[in-house]
Amino acid sequence: MRKDITGETVIYGIVGKPIDHSLSPAIHNTVFHRAGINAVYLPFPVENSRLGEAAAGLRALNIHGANVTIPYKAAIIPFLDRLDGAAAEIGAVNTIIVRSGQLLGANTDWSGFADSLEQHRLKVEDCRVAVLGGGGSARAILYALGEKNCKEIEIFNRTFEKAAALAERFNRHFPASRFTARRLEDFFQDDYRRLEEEIPALIIDTLPGTMPFDPPRWLRHRRGSATYYTINYGPAAAGKKSPAGWRRLDGLDMLISQARRSFLLWMGDQFSPSEARKLYGKVYEDLRSRA
Repeated sequence: MRKDITGETVIYGIVGKPIDHSLSPAIHNTVFHRAGINAVYLPFPVENSRLGEAAAGLRALNIHGANVTIPYKAAIIPFLDRLDGAAAEIGAVNTIIVRSGQLLGANTDWSGFADSLEQHRLKVEDCRVAVLGGGGSARAILYALGEKNCKEIEIFNRTFEKAAALAERFNRHFPASRFTARRLEDFFQDDYRRLEEEIPALIIDTLPGTMPFDPPRWLRHRRGSATYYTINYGPAAAGKKSPAGWRRLDGLDMLISQARRSFLLWMGDQFSPSEARKLYGKVYEDLRSRA
């Protein structure tokens, strides 16, 4: 247990349920320690029925900022005072900044994912992309793909109506891209497609780690380069198997990038982007070396 926590220690945290799997406390507390910041980052498991109370508690206890994870990235919005532009368009929040008693909602998932695309030199402008899922993380990824001018994005979701609503939302915001709703159950049919040009070059799996990815046979028809990207990481990604011959990426890059961007929002001008990149880059290297 830390012995240097005082009345001046600044508190940050993460709100969600379940939350015991989250690496965010370890990531941010390591950065705080190495940077000499008198702050602590704590997990806040919250029941759905008490989400409004939890948001009020951030304000009442003068907690300086928080992250939001599943299943509350959209549900938290009514309890916030204001959203930044990206969070409002995405309809999901993963970062809360507390300033002068106001709760400001932001989204760094989308930019964290965009960072990951650049890091892995994934060009999405002229390729077909399939996104599995329609939750808060999926929304942020759809926004990032729109920002990257991806031409063809298919949204596969268990509830078709939800996928259709997301497609309509993002088609309106990104007229240069085409978002199409699909049924998730169809994706996993072995004979779903046969033509190579109908097979995505990039599959982004935002489904929970409890839902293994067993590649359907129709993906074998693709002969060119292709990538399977699960946003899960660590043990949660163990059941996510990429199609044979496909490149496989996990979500650790996105996690670190969104954490770094949240940190910069909380710290204001105390740290430059390059300083934050160095701090969080070292944590990323530490985590990769343990994998």
